[in-house]
Amino acid sequence: MTQAELAKKAGVTIRSITYWENGKKKMTVESADKVFCALEKKLVIGVENTGKANK
Repeated sequence: MTQAELAKKAGVTIRSITYWENGKKKMTVESADKVFCALEKKLVIGVENTGKANK
């Protein structure tokens, strides 16, 4: 899939895709979800307990 195809399918700009790929900008969770959906993947964000409690 080209950058243009991915951008169109995800509803983002080609410039955004380029910036993310080149590390010039960080992707928001919302943008990442759009890209994952365009790639027919599911974005899952989790939190793990480290066993250390903040006091």
